[in-house]
Amino acid sequence: MTRTVIPRSQMTLLHQGRLNSFYDVPTRLGLREMAAHNEDLSNLLAAKMLVLSLNEGATLIQADTSNTLPALLGTLRATGLENFSTLIMAADRPVAYFEFPIEITENYQLEIPGGISLVSEKTEETALRELMDEYGLKDPNNIIQTAPLVIYPAANDAGSNAELYTTRVTVVRGQPNPPEHKKGIRRDKCWFGPLLEVEDYLKEQGAKGVIVEWLALGAIFQLGLELHGGWKALRK
Repeated sequence: MTRTVIPRSQMTLLHQGRLNSFYDVPTRLGLREMAAHNEDLSNLLAAKMLVLSLNEGATLIQADTSNTLPALLGTLRATGLENFSTLIMAADRPVAYFEFPIEITENYQLEIPGGISLVSEKTEETALRELMDEYGLKDPNNIIQTAPLVIYPAANDAGSNAELYTTRVTVVRGQPNPPEHKKGIRRDKCWFGPLLEVEDYLKEQGAKGVIVEWLALGAIFQLGLELHGGWKALRK
């Protein structure tokens, strides 16, 4: 395994200089680039945000405007799931290419907004900050309703450390405007489409060899389960 010298300009484009170890990995199809974090992160608490955008022209129906999950689910049911869309971001990540048992075909990951919490920052604050930053929501007044989806810190093991994620879901007005290149975001590969089609989209992309973040799928599956009342309701 040999070290590859990458110009600083390319490092900045990839991940603002945070992915600062680059290697050429020999594979059957030739050398592939792999990048890794060398940064000593002082905080491993993190948060993700599943953002649901009210479609233009749709009529919002809210019986309960509180920021609880039952209230938000009620808004979705009353308004109609077909009246919401969601953003799936594409972002450069430390990706190693594989050829067996599956072939990874793209050097980016499909995911939902989120990131590491700042020191002394609550995870709900992190999720809302990432909503403004990565989704590109400019006006906080366009946040209609927000609620916790997974309230306990669930571990995401990256091999060298376990980041502890909570997940929120938020209903907003306004289409996404993710920043180009910031945090490695690939605007040309981002997807914004109907909420009812997002699960199929992620599965189709995964079958094509695109890396799909499990937290994105997990949040979507969890939301669908909660809309049916969760496992408690299904056990009845």
